Amino acid sequence: MENIKSFIYLDNEKMYSLSSQLFEGLVERFIESELTEKSEEEKQKGPIGSGNYLADMLKLQKERKEDKFLHDYLYTKFEKELFEKEKIIDVNLDCPENLSPFKIIKVKGRMIFNDANEIIKTIREFNNLGETISYMHLFSEKQQLEQQVKEEVNQIKDRNQKVKTMQKKSSAIKNQIKQYAKENGLNLDAEFLKKLEYALKFGLDDMLEIQLQFADITFSSVLNRNFLKEPEKLLVYKLSRYTEREVTLIGIVTQGNDYELKSKDEDEEVDSGEPSFKQAFRNMVDKLIDVENVFIGKSIGEVIVDPIAVYLEL
Repeated sequence: MENIKSFIYLDNEKMYSLSSQLFEGLVERFIESELTEKSEEEKQKGPIGSGNYLADMLKLQKERKEDKFLHDYLYTKFEKELFEKEKIIDVNLDCPENLSPFKIIKVKGRMIFNDANEIIKTIREFNNLGETISYMHLFSEKQQLEQQVKEEVNQIKDRNQKVKTMQKKSSAIKNQIKQYAKENGLNLDAEFLKKLEYALKFGLDDMLEIQLQFADITFSSVLNRNFLKEPEKLLVYKLSRYTEREVTLIGIVTQGNDYELKSKDEDEEVDSGEPSFKQAFRNMVDKLIDVENVFIGKSIGEVIVDPIAVYLEL
């Protein structure tokens, strides 16, 4: 019996594009007939505000849910056809020494979510979060110190001296918390964090990457958030940032493990004449390539995969 799939991600547009070729237009004709049928239904609807409007809205919601289920069902047929026509490589069963573009692959392994938005948010709030953790850790000691201050203040008769003692002890508590945070790596230089946040926003803004490890190969994919079955925070909560269960990734290899991205050779001959605007533009692109390689350059042994589906096998 074929395993049931619990989808985490499904790019139905890419699936339909490939299926229309794989099934010789069958899926494309199905979609066209579905759209025609919906168009005819729209023509028969009454004007907005009529008695049928609410019913139409409920029906539309039902259709959207049915569409999602239809995508899942068609995917199972799509993957089965890929294997029957030998258009896909199951890396876990038969991994070639070199995976080159543009092969469709299936790989299974524990998965890591790398969400740039969450990383940037953590960096932005790092010191505040570190101070909060320190405060909670030292809470019992803080209470004891406050009790000592209270007892000491009660013995002071001079009002101004009481205020000064309270301020001094309050400052001592804050310094104790900050010192604990620094000693435990929970407080970093504010300017460093600001620069790091800027660099990550420039290079990785809104990127949601997943990585699977098989043998000595790392498979990396950037997901389109619009094709996630559930919000990313909910997925991380359910599955953990590093999943306990193995997850299956189906996709197209776009950068293989036999090729490493490199910047242009510095020894290339450069025209010493006055550069034209077009040449200046190309030089800027070369610099952009170098900068992007810092953030998204491929590691040795890494394979970049354009994802079609990510799911759990039940």
